[in-house]
Amino acid sequence: MKDDKELDEVLKKEIDAEIDEYQDEESEILDEEDNLSDQLAFKDARILELEQTIEEHKASYLRKHADFENFRKRILKEKSESIKLANESLINDLIEVIDNFDRALQSANDSEDFASFKQGIEMIEKQFKGMLSSNWGLSKIESVGKEFDPQIHEAMFMEDSKDVEVPTVSEEFQSGYMLHDKVLRAPKVKVSKPAEV
Repeated sequence: MKDDKELDEVLKKEIDAEIDEYQDEESEILDEEDNLSDQLAFKDARILELEQTIEEHKASYLRKHADFENFRKRILKEKSESIKLANESLINDLIEVIDNFDRALQSANDSEDFASFKQGIEMIEKQFKGMLSSNWGLSKIESVGKEFDPQIHEAMFMEDSKDVEVPTVSEEFQSGYMLHDKVLRAPKVKVSKPAEV
């Protein structure tokens, strides 16, 4: 009997040890499950936060895109209006010149004085060129006697000359004009170049 009691005690200790081991494992599993649940809850919260951030950025992008499109349309409209108004100003300036031509022609019909008609036309030309220069930035390119510059002049003829040391414009066939700093029309010229020895 003593052996049975000892055997029962040994078995009871082994069973208790296994139960303790099982309970420890169960406790670890439960702790791990709690830890995983916490991690999952944190990740779910983070996903929700990121989704909200994405939606906010998307809404912000769409607003900015719409603002940019409105800005672009407004700029195009303003540019178009500006061009119209610029043309309107030019036309108003040209109307004054036309009025002066009409007066000159009327004066020529009323009087046979060619000298005064010529003087009136010269005055209109001076007014017209002055208006284009002061209001619009148009200036005539002075060429004759100047050094030939292929960026500005268009050479129609070239001739050898003993009188020049560098290629020089000797004659102008058609006037050239600058609009501000840009060559609007190159003067067509004859160029004298140093004679080859």
